Formats: sequence, structure tokens, C-alpha cells
Amino acid sequence: MSKRHFIIQCVFLSLSFCLFFSLFVSLTSSLARPVEEPQYREFTLLSTERIYHIRSGVQYNVYVEETDKPLRIYNIVYLYADFDVDALEAIPSGETITAGIEKERRSKIDVSSLKYGDQTILSFESYVYAQRRNQVIGIVVTSILSLMFSVCFFWGVISYKKKGNVIMFGGGEKDFDESTDQTE
Repeated sequence: MSKRHFIIQCVFLSLSFCLFFSLFVSLTSSLARPVEEPQYREFTLLSTERIYHIRSGVQYNVYVEETDKPLRIYNIVYLYADFDVDALEAIPSGETITAGIEKERRSKIDVSSLKYGDQTILSFESYVYAQRRNQVIGIVVTSILSLMFSVCFFWGVISYKKKGNVIMFGGGEKDFDESTDQTE
């Protein structure tokens, strides 16, 4: 193994640690921020659609008359919040619903609460609970990965200094002098 492999290993492990540690810090700081109350707007319901994405799981689109963009309820909310799908699907087309808007994006509008008359289909508190749950899971995962990459980095440096081993590229092979020809 060459010193070049050792340097590549150190750079890869350092960058991986930095990436996951920055995600950890970002998630931790966002968990500490207070949650802003959404903007509530009334819409006329046209239709609803459950969408299955391989990458992101189940999402729910609510199509309304006032905008071409669908109101979107994401899979995290769909799975972990008190979201009454049956009640939403039972609302007849043309009825007025009230939606709490979290973000309006180019192609969709993210919804954090949904009501039909006096009936709550998705409560804002339940939405916040689902988001916080997801952030806590992210904090745990990124902290474990950060710790793992930092331990691997230090283990790799110690292994290379003591024995000449590069742990990422073949593990147990000793570093050799590149000036000697090993092929015949």
C-alpha cells in the first residue's frame, strides 16, 4: 500500500466525519428553534391522490381549485402523525377545506394542518410531533455515523504509524517502498 492510499483514506474519513457532523449540528439547532404557526388558507377541494414513490414512500396530494400546485402531505407526516385519510377521502369535491401552509415551493405546497369544517384531518400539533420525531432519529443516526468515521480515522492513523497498514485498502498489507519493482 502506498502513502497515496493513506492520504485518500484520511481525506475520505475526514470529509465523511465533517458531512455527518454538520448534519448533526444542523438537526440539533433546528430542534431547538420554536415552531412557527402556519399560514391558514381556504381552498376548494377538487380531488385527492395517494402517491407511492420508491425513494420517498407514500405521499398524499390534495388538488384544489385555487392553485395548479397540489397540497402535499409527506410520508413522515402520513406515517407518524394523526392523519385521517378516510375523512379526507370522504370529503365531496367542491367543499371548502382549510389548510395550514408550511412552505410553498415551485411545484407543490407543503401542508402542516388540514381541516374540513369542524373536523380536523391533520392537526398542526401532530404534524410537529412527526417532524420532531424525524429530527431526533436524524440526530441519533448522524451522531453515530460521525463517531464511527472519527474512530475509523484515528484507528487508520494509528494503524499506519505503528504497522504501516492502511485499513481501507486491503487492511493488513504493509506499506512498501514504491521504488522497488514488485512485478516479474
